[in-house]
Amino acid sequence: MRRTRDRGKTRLRAYMKELVALKLMPKTRKERDRLFQASGNNPHAYNPYRLRAEAVARPLTPHELGRALFHLGLRRGYKSNRIAQELDDDDGGKLRDGMNTLSQELGSRTLGQFLWEKILEDEECHKQGFSTSGIRFRGMDEFYPNRQMYAQEFEAIRKKQSSHHNLKLDDWDRLRDRYVLFQWPLSPVERGHCRFYTSEPRHWKDTPIGHDFRIYQELNNLRWFDANQKEHPLDAEQRSAVLKLLTTRRSEVRFDALRNQRKTSGEQLFAGCIRFNLEIAGRKGLKHHAVAATLARESALTPLWEARCSENGDGGKLDDIYEDLLEINEQEELRRKLSEDYKLASNVVETLLRMRPPTRSTDHVSRKFMERIVPILRDQGLVYSEAVRELTDDKGESLHHSRRSNLEKFSKLPYYGQILQDSMLGADPGQDSNSEPEKHFGKIGNPTVHVALNSLRRVVNDLIDHFGSSPVEIHVELARELKQPRFMRDEISKRQTKERQRNDGIRAMFRDRELSGLDIKKIKLWEELGNRLERRCPFSGEQISCADLWNGDAEIEHILPFSRTLDDSMANLTIAKKWANQRKGNRTPYEAFHGDRERGILWETVQEMASRLPPNKQWRFGPDAMRRYEEESDFLARQLTDNAYIARAAMEYLGCLSEVEHIVPNRGRLTALLRGKWRLNTILSDRNSKNREDHRHHAIDAAVVGLTNRSLLNKVSQNTARGTDGKVHIQVPDLAEQLFSDIQSQVHKILVAFKQDHGWQGPMYERSAYGFVPDQQLDPDLPDHQLVIRKPLVELKKKECAHIRDRNIREKILALDLETMSENEVKRALARFSDEHGIRRVRILVKDQTVMRILSAPYKGYAPESYVCCDIWRKPKGRPGAWRSNAYKYFGHYWPYTETADGIPPPKRPDNAANAKFVMRLFKDDMVEYNDEHGRIQTMRLTGFSTTNNKLDMAPHTEANPRRQRISINVLGQRGLRKIWVGPRGQRRGPAK
Repeated sequence: MRRTRDRGKTRLRAYMKELVALKLMPKTRKERDRLFQASGNNPHAYNPYRLRAEAVARPLTPHELGRALFHLGLRRGYKSNRIAQELDDDDGGKLRDGMNTLSQELGSRTLGQFLWEKILEDEECHKQGFSTSGIRFRGMDEFYPNRQMYAQEFEAIRKKQSSHHNLKLDDWDRLRDRYVLFQWPLSPVERGHCRFYTSEPRHWKDTPIGHDFRIYQELNNLRWFDANQKEHPLDAEQRSAVLKLLTTRRSEVRFDALRNQRKTSGEQLFAGCIRFNLEIAGRKGLKHHAVAATLARESALTPLWEARCSENGDGGKLDDIYEDLLEINEQEELRRKLSEDYKLASNVVETLLRMRPPTRSTDHVSRKFMERIVPILRDQGLVYSEAVRELTDDKGESLHHSRRSNLEKFSKLPYYGQILQDSMLGADPGQDSNSEPEKHFGKIGNPTVHVALNSLRRVVNDLIDHFGSSPVEIHVELARELKQPRFMRDEISKRQTKERQRNDGIRAMFRDRELSGLDIKKIKLWEELGNRLERRCPFSGEQISCADLWNGDAEIEHILPFSRTLDDSMANLTIAKKWANQRKGNRTPYEAFHGDRERGILWETVQEMASRLPPNKQWRFGPDAMRRYEEESDFLARQLTDNAYIARAAMEYLGCLSEVEHIVPNRGRLTALLRGKWRLNTILSDRNSKNREDHRHHAIDAAVVGLTNRSLLNKVSQNTARGTDGKVHIQVPDLAEQLFSDIQSQVHKILVAFKQDHGWQGPMYERSAYGFVPDQQLDPDLPDHQLVIRKPLVELKKKECAHIRDRNIREKILALDLETMSENEVKRALARFSDEHGIRRVRILVKDQTVMRILSAPYKGYAPESYVCCDIWRKPKGRPGAWRSNAYKYFGHYWPYTETADGIPPPKRPDNAANAKFVMRLFKDDMVEYNDEHGRIQTMRLTGFSTTNNKLDMAPHTEANPRRQRISINVLGQRGLRKIWVGPRGQRRGPAK
């Protein structure tokens, strides 16, 4: 967003420079400001709307013309993107109606003339005491302009003014194309790299070769079972018939349709077939060849498909056309290429342009790979894993479906992007691979995986340096379940069947509309809002009708922002009015609407609507929703998904080590079983249950993974598969007592390493603004409370009730005797008081030493959101010249993000401590040591800053969910506070103890 604003300002500066060069604008900023400043005698002298309206009726002066043209280039109207097809989706419906209405309203007038007439009408209404809505276009307004309206106005101005100004034809064209109607090109889609030919980009799925690749894989994998459960491959006639169905049908080919197919002789095609293998896997049919179906529907396009299917083929022409359909955004550019480069007839070109663009999802392989493997899949009928072996890479070496073609061997782990090249995004081969490997190779888009693989490299390489050689065998824990007992599998199957039946019911209900998966999800969320007459927006409380689901008035909304949670599950989704969702923005419901901050939405309404949602969604409307999300089940579920990806990537990554002979996968469920069987849980817990509150439980898991061999894996897998009562029956030797003792002693020696937060960019201020109370208006009972802020009455705490600025309201509320009540009782009492007196919000007096004044609005201030780091200083006790020996006072200087926009400055000696000496700088998650009151060494992690009382928030390094412990910096200094570092394998680094 910031980059978009910056380049927009750059364009406007260049536009102004161009107008100055053409003598359509004064040279200096001061002259321009003076020229355009409205005067009392003529307030509309250089009004840009007036000038735009008159530019098509009379000759303008050069500066008047420059003012009109510059204003015309500030907003350029809506321009449809061919690929996005925004006017066909929910977001575009409202815009399309607004553009059609405005087009009819304009008639023969230009947009500038329409706007100027609207301004004059508004002024007349204001003179008569009526209020008006103004003229600014918004997406929800009745009128909305498109790019064509601006283009027509420019041409009308050009036609009228050309003969009156010394502007060349090229000058007019340059102003139009570079500035008035300029459109930034869309950034290309990052496709990633092919798994096998890593220099090639991944290819689009929705292309002819992409559908061929998918269909022949499914065709070769398809098997059918007879009544005796005997498996049969497809014979030549069956294969040909199924292929014909997939390439001629316009929708999915159901398995029932396959069973009903007959040969030319009248016999059943699949005689005795009771089911197909893919049907057992839960599928209902085979997806058709969408490209063939699309081309078959349009008679003008059918020859393109027939040419491709001919004996000689079309040389990849149709695939080239589809690539252009996917990659070219501009309609005219695409029309030119189709007609000139491909020599297509005009009716074919127009049909392709009207066709809905293909979907822009990619496969994991390139077009080069598809073109090489599809003939093998088609002619030899091999399954994918066998067909891959028939191919060679660019070096002539045979490919393997589970191995990368260019996997080199290294004595130590290189940057992971060098190995996992097909998973990288943002690669820039021009960068140096040694000094800038991340820029050269790119990185995985998932930040959790990126950090995990980099940490893996540091740990493994440090171990290799320590032991002097690469490991021979590596055990990796996978985040997936073991084979489940039959009753659990049946339960999952029932849930899946029930969900499919529900989906079918929704499709039957909307049989006149072709529903996508997103449409079905939207309907489910809509039904979740209540019965049909009570389905209301969770934020505004407005009724959401069925029609709103399709006309764009309602849309799917992430309750907790997706950008902050990456949670796209149904538990985090609901249906809301589009305008309410836009006002919510990238905030939680509480952050967006509590305190009546958003016009048209009351927090009380939001609370009432939230109470109608399922319990797993209601808590997401609370003030601590983000904290709960990170601490509770949804966060753990997301981490498990990330961990599964990490484990798979880690196994491939570790395979590049030269001396590694075996990489043994271990499932997480097995680790838990063995940990309990061997009673290793008791090391960190009084009971034989895992203590997730202690980070060292990961080390115990690692010990179990390391002790698990292949025979044990097989034994557990077999026993688990045979279980009939849902319990795991496992027979393993008991853990040796000495080994248990060794693990226990090593666990208690562990130093937990944290990724320090040494960044210098972050949120500067809290959202709430504070007002400053003038000295003459200070409350005599609270003279040190110099700030005021508005809050909803029902959200006040007990202490805040005594700080209400309105003395009359304060006395009435304190008379309720709140001190004897619990916080919940206080909330109910305040709610009753609010209803009885009609008071929703009150002003609260606040004492906060960190609030900073805003230069542009000195009556207002904001409190820093958070702090970057803390500089610790010490100064000698006593008077200058009579300092006390070895006696010091320690204090901290905190750096807020507001003072580090350009980087963290060097330590700054406080003005009131000329003799102070700098001790250290601490960031969040830094590790420190100090001696407690008994002389024992305490190893702690810095979790935060308490700026108003010279304290630091500390927590034991082993605690996963620490309780905040605020300790005085002076106390810490007196106890020998020292900063330490923990190496990749847990070794302590830092000053002597």
